[in-house]
Amino acid sequence: TAGWVANHFKWVCWKLAATERGFPAEYGGRLLTWRRVREQVRGRYEREVVRKQRSPVWSLAAGDAPADRALVLCVHRVDLNAKKLGLTDGWYSLEATLDAALAHFALREGKIKVGAKLGIGGAKLTGQPLKHALHPLRAKQLPTLQIHANGVRRASWDARLGFLAHRTVLRASLRGILGLGGPVTSVDVAVLRSYPLLFRAVDPESGQVRILTEREEQAAAEAHAKRCQDLAERMASSMAAETSRRAEAARPDSVLHVERSDDPARAYQELSQGSRLEVDGWGQRKQELASEALMDRLTASCKEKGGGAEKGGGPGGAYNLTRKSRPLKAYLLQDLLQDLEKPS
Repeated sequence: TAGWVANHFKWVCWKLAATERGFPAEYGGRLLTWRRVREQVRGRYEREVVRKQRSPVWSLAAGDAPADRALVLCVHRVDLNAKKLGLTDGWYSLEATLDAALAHFALREGKIKVGAKLGIGGAKLTGQPLKHALHPLRAKQLPTLQIHANGVRRASWDARLGFLAHRTVLRASLRGILGLGGPVTSVDVAVLRSYPLLFRAVDPESGQVRILTEREEQAAAEAHAKRCQDLAERMASSMAAETSRRAEAARPDSVLHVERSDDPARAYQELSQGSRLEVDGWGQRKQELASEALMDRLTASCKEKGGGAEKGGGPGGAYNLTRKSRPLKAYLLQDLLQDLEKPS
């Protein structure tokens, strides 16, 4: 259509004119010619219409490509009042909104100008994506790209527009990360030290906090398990009365009927199907009741004999059946990481 030709004619002329202006000695008067413009527009027709290939901006607007994928776009318009940029891949364009930090660089310091290329990563797309068959030039309004300072870097003048290779991310230095600059896609760091795993334990009697190494924590956990096992064995012999009481309270009527009958076999045959299932499963149920009674008694005894470690475990938690260990993670980032960027 005429609109399609006008759009690509504009971007081809813009690209060739910018190249001539940047390198007047090499390309002055040679690139922006009718023959070259016609050839490039024809090549775009071949790729887009015949081969059905979509440009990066079209893929973003249609939702075919994730908005946070790393890509390089060119600035063709800077709106100082609305704090917006017009970005293009050389084929189509869309608007991008800036966060406060990026607007400061673009507007006050003038570091983002028309013709600059930007490496963008971790962006978001706002607005309804294009329908699958809808062309960008026919859409009433294209989605808007939200970009932030931590996800934008100025690209080289000769960087190729479009998506970067898969799994490519924009790397930032620790010095270049801004607190209000949005999410960070990747950081270049080096590990200076690797600390051993530590655990935090609280003595139940004194309340004193102890920091245990992994070996000490393992030894404390083994001692804890052994003492609880010994305590369980000592209590098992004294649980007969409690087990009998619980079994008597939970005994089904069908079991009582069979046990008290002069002819248990005949009494069993007279029961319904559901009652027979109760009688058949009563032996296993008694074992479960015995285990529950032992566990309740053991838990109460453990609490009486010294509590347990405070979320971090330790020797003080010897009688705590629900003892858990919590590794310490409160290491300072600056003690572990070193910025790889060379000082300017």
